[in-house]
Amino acid sequence: MTALVSLVGAGPGDPDLLTRRALDRLAAADLVLNDALVPTELLALAPRARRCFVGKRAGRHAIDQATINALLVRVGRRGQRVVRLKCGDPFVLGRGGEEGVALAAAGVPFEVVPGISSALAAPALAGIPVTHRGLATGFTVVSGHAEEAYRPVVMAVRPGATIDLTPPWPRRRIVELIAERTGETVSVHDPVERLREVCDRLGVAYEDWWGSGKLVYTIFDKQVEDTLGHDRPMFAFEYPAEVSPLAKPSPGDAENTDRFELFIGGKELANGYSELNDPVRQRAMFEMEVAAAEHGDDEAARTVDEDYLRALEFGLPPTGGLGVGIDRLAMLLSGQPSIREVILFPTLRPEQAGEDDPDAADPDGTAEPGQA
Repeated sequence: MTALVSLVGAGPGDPDLLTRRALDRLAAADLVLNDALVPTELLALAPRARRCFVGKRAGRHAIDQATINALLVRVGRRGQRVVRLKCGDPFVLGRGGEEGVALAAAGVPFEVVPGISSALAAPALAGIPVTHRGLATGFTVVSGHAEEAYRPVVMAVRPGATIDLTPPWPRRRIVELIAERTGETVSVHDPVERLREVCDRLGVAYEDWWGSGKLVYTIFDKQVEDTLGHDRPMFAFEYPAEVSPLAKPSPGDAENTDRFELFIGGKELANGYSELNDPVRQRAMFEMEVAAAEHGDDEAARTVDEDYLRALEFGLPPTGGLGVGIDRLAMLLSGQPSIREVILFPTLRPEQAGEDDPDAADPDGTAEPGQA
């Protein structure tokens, strides 16, 4: 008689999180075929079983999937009790479906013993619900990998649009992109008067106190950014120093910096640069920021960070920084046009002043207690 093959989910690896059925199947197993991420503590729960490691790592497979399928069929037909122990849940990104199809085709009865998927365990550990009434009615589980020497990978962003994620991604200077998109040749070394004329021709608004670097960046921001990364991701680099106060200047060009941004689908997803570690230049950049804030620039620093400058005076080795916009990445992967759709707990206020708004009756906060 053909024995039952159990496709068992090991969950995130904690024995306390296994189901009772999973514990029963492990205790009775003659053979356990385990994945790479299954800890030894779980294997110890099958004391009488022989073990066969069939784990896979990126580019290093102990055994291919077709062979695993054939092994499950062969051992199941021998009348042995087999446990295919898979991390997480066997039917969530675990190829359990492929193994179930192979067993069914061979007439070998099997069962699926669910486990806690990391897609649920990780956010639960962080205290983040994957759904929340009134905020999020669903969630998406996404897996990414490259096969066959980076064969073309295409990801849907919105109906009728795709982006080819195959590396390497193109890299272009922002002044080159400005020239391509607008037909205007500009440089941070151009006189301010000429760059203002370019802005006027393109309909780009500017402030009288802006320097050449800020003008070049604004042209890029208003005329170019939303055109980038719709077919393939693109790196834009060599940003003006005037808008990059923490970035190291480019070799041989103090008006530009070693800074880049990644654009996908017309949105900036990452910002990176070589850290400025010259305290004298950093002080000058901070002072430029303070001056910009006095002119009304809301994004500029309003004070000189003396503690940071003092630390730089002691020394900072060559350092690079990278920031990835997780909210924008979530927008891209879920195809959402608004950031409101991907922020789990946005700041909410009543749509109309009423009993739920404590400031509605006394907006100035001048009423005595009990009068509002």
